[in-house]
Amino acid sequence: MKTSIVVVVLLLSATVAGFYWLPQGDLVISQSDPLSSQPDYYREPIAATPMHARINQSATFRGASPDGRLQVLNGALMVNRDLKRWMDFYLSSVGEFSIEEITEFMEAEMRTLPAPADQQALDLLNKYLAYLDDISRYDEVSGRKINGADLAGLTARMEWLEDLRRVYFADATIAAFFGDDEALDRYSLERMRLAQSGDTEAMQQLEKELPLHLRVAREKARAIETSQSLRDSIDDPEALWQARKEQFGEAAADRLAILDAERQQWQARLTDYHDFLERNSAKQNFDELAEAYRAENFSVVEQKRIDAALQARSAQIPESSAISPLPHEEELAAD
Repeated sequence: MKTSIVVVVLLLSATVAGFYWLPQGDLVISQSDPLSSQPDYYREPIAATPMHARINQSATFRGASPDGRLQVLNGALMVNRDLKRWMDFYLSSVGEFSIEEITEFMEAEMRTLPAPADQQALDLLNKYLAYLDDISRYDEVSGRKINGADLAGLTARMEWLEDLRRVYFADATIAAFFGDDEALDRYSLERMRLAQSGDTEAMQQLEKELPLHLRVAREKARAIETSQSLRDSIDDPEALWQARKEQFGEAAADRLAILDAERQQWQARLTDYHDFLERNSAKQNFDELAEAYRAENFSVVEQKRIDAALQARSAQIPESSAISPLPHEEELAAD
């Protein structure tokens, strides 16, 4: 299994979640998130393996909560976007860990599930890893990369992916894992074709034919992109508030202004903590001093994210990409 599998994982990671249930033998196929109303359907698996501590303290995952989750309903595995996101989350550490180490960790977690969900999860993981490996080898051999490819090459790759999914997975699993991806792929390629022909009317109609939840997700993506662009281009707070008001409305502009102030306070507190660590780095009781400072100046939730936030600052990762205890901007921009 090649380490380039991580690239495939990131390309195929989930973006939005729909809502429906489909039967597939003994599996439960779902694209919903039942946790808010039916918490008994979920049990957190905890695998006591040597890899567990290494994973949690790694640079990739330190301070981060797992994306996605393993879920069980009446003993059967729930196959949904959460499950796919859970696998992709841990596979994203390939490079810091070997694919064999990550696979061992995920398999140990899956074995903590009740029967028959444990074996169902293991079987699906093996299929998913083989599927990703096939994609990696296809891209290496054919050179059909997404970036810079022409419309014909992109179409060929999309059709190959759709065929490959149907070799490895049942239709219900494909709908749960890849339904939105395939809809967006077909939309994007058709939009490219129409753009080349200059048929703007057909492009507008094509947008209307997208499923509603995908249209909403695209609008949210546009909103956050616009908000970030405004923040990057306007330094004056009053002018920024006015621009946001015109774009999103007064209430959203107020919420985003509050978020700006919270971000500034958070960054100032991180700076103070960083300076404290620098001043005390040579002391023998450094660890005790750092722990006491964190307990006094940060909440329990914030403490889990401090290391990742400091790492993001030192690596000069853009603020929007860094792990943060603050609300998501697209939620604040939505009326």
